[in-house]
Amino acid sequence: MYILSDDWDSENNPNAVVEAHLKYDEYLARNKSCFPESAFDFAIADWHHNYRDHKALHDSWLIESRIIETSQNDMREVNITLKLLGAFHDGNLSLHYKSVKSYQIGSSTAGHTSINRDEVRLSENGFVLHEIELWQEERWLIECHDIEVCWTAL
Repeated sequence: MYILSDDWDSENNPNAVVEAHLKYDEYLARNKSCFPESAFDFAIADWHHNYRDHKALHDSWLIESRIIETSQNDMREVNITLKLLGAFHDGNLSLHYKSVKSYQIGSSTAGHTSINRDEVRLSENGFVLHEIELWQEERWLIECHDIEVCWTAL
């Protein structure tokens, strides 16, 4: 939608990625009140798309995924946790997706490659939508109530 690989064309515009990030930042600022605080903080974090920062998702590896479905009083709830090894291999970033409404996580016969780009935005239903683009041209979509992030240095 804004900053994923298909959203800009740097061959015809050398400033395309910078312009895409500016539009994305404007989108986030305009919709701040619609986001839960922790998901918004994750989306705008200085480190999130800074490839030099050890917490950035770019080039991080999936090391664990958990889908947990619980039931209470006939109400079902799904929560997803992705644990990533940071690109510099000196820490883990855990992404906790709370009250997942829908998800599409692709499969791979040879394992998952590292993350190329990602984007946090609002879904058509008004929930948080995190789209993750892996280098192998696989896309993951997780629609949820909120995202909590935790960095643990190794």
